Amino acid sequence: MATQFQTRAKRGFTLVELLVASTILVVAIVAVVSTIRKGGELQVIDRHFRMARSIINSTLESSNYAQGNYAFLTGTNLTVTIDPRTDDAGDDLTGTLVVTITPGTINGTNATAIAYKIVSMTLTLTEPDGQQSISIDKWVTP
Repeated sequence: MATQFQTRAKRGFTLVELLVASTILVVAIVAVVSTIRKGGELQVIDRHFRMARSIINSTLESSNYAQGNYAFLTGTNLTVTIDPRTDDAGDDLTGTLVVTITPGTINGTNATAIAYKIVSMTLTLTEPDGQQSISIDKWVTP
């Protein structure tokens, strides 16, 4: 005579057990897929930030820029290509580079006596999750 445990093992799983196991498996798979997807999105955004920072740095260090020759940057408002995604026109990720130059302050005191200026470059771009800005400030002297 078979015991109760042996007959239970021969019958297999109940419908409720299969539904619970399936639900747990689906939740785990969805969590892994969404984590991988979000990680990929963050990687793309990080690449765009690095490219934007590189554009700002190259503008600051361009051949036109020399110590004391920062006036040409005043009022710069350029549209720059951050990520040329495909060869199709209109598919590129672009941004706006704005340059402002202000007198420097040291400990809250205007530093015009020593002619320090702050060159602020801000690159604004629009990612799928909203508008992002990257700013770099550089102190310069004439």
